[in-house]
Amino acid sequence: ATVAISPTTATTDAGGAPIPFAASVTGVSNTAVTWSVNGVAGGNATVGTVDANGNYTPPATLPSPATVTVTATSAADTTKSASAQVTLTPTIAVTLSPTTASLLPGATQQFTATVTPANNTAVTWTINGKASDPTFGSLSTSGLYTAPATLPATNTVTIAAVSQADPQRSASATVTLIAPIAVTITPTTATVNVNSTQAFQAAVTGGDGTNLNVNWSV
Repeated sequence: ATVAISPTTATTDAGGAPIPFAASVTGVSNTAVTWSVNGVAGGNATVGTVDANGNYTPPATLPSPATVTVTATSAADTTKSASAQVTLTPTIAVTLSPTTASLLPGATQQFTATVTPANNTAVTWTINGKASDPTFGSLSTSGLYTAPATLPATNTVTIAAVSQADPQRSASATVTLIAPIAVTITPTTATVNVNSTQAFQAAVTGGDGTNLNVNWSV
């Protein structure tokens, strides 16, 4: 029997996405294989696990040494096997600053993403989980968000930075779109006798709704 494995090398971060391996067996009618990690059938939580289909799941924390061996062994002839080397890197973490913002229509906000470790700091930016969503504004490749000129029906927008090294790692921020502040006064005209009073009422709309106070002047 002859066993081959593909790919023969791979790199991922601790706690990252599973890596699919494929094994082929020639020379025998029984092409089944058993999988192991560092000689442990199925692997374990320290070095990672591999299922019956060859999908290797890295451990949550970085092992020492940080290279593990995934092996496919012929079920027909256990002396025949093939191995792949997996290099594990520190867990990728993404942070985003700021994490919240309130913007008027057409206003901008610069978001900054930080990816550690710094081997690959590239990120992909999304609006509400999409590459673009004009209804909710626009986002440049550098993280500059521009609010839409017209407020959408839903006034919250999710901005996310997704690690290109590991798309499972991301960070998000919430943008609240607010209407421009407007003040109305009632009544708008009045005739008042000397030494008499006139009550006026002011209504404030727009903004974030947290401060509806006004300052009066004559």
